[in-house]
Amino acid sequence: MTPDQCRAARVLLDWGIRDLAQASGVMARTIGAWERRKHPSAAPMVSRMRSALKAAGVVFSAEKDGGVRLRENAKQDGMTACHPACVEKFVNFSI
Repeated sequence: MTPDQCRAARVLLDWGIRDLAQASGVMARTIGAWERRKHPSAAPMVSRMRSALKAAGVVFSAEKDGGVRLRENAKQDGMTACHPACVEKFVNFSI
């Protein structure tokens, strides 16, 4: 999972950084820094965040485009798929 995929997944779930922190057990500050590429990737940290997002209904694309979408039976409040490149148009990424 890339930082952009993480942000896109949070947008689909309508989650803030603190929501992901609570679900994954990773500190909010660490997630924010990682998403801004100011914190190195650590496989266990990324794995915990990815697992939490998947448990909430996010499906990560196997394609090279890096898109994310919500599982068909996941809660849907409008948006159901997002390419990481589109996220910055919709979200303020501050903690």
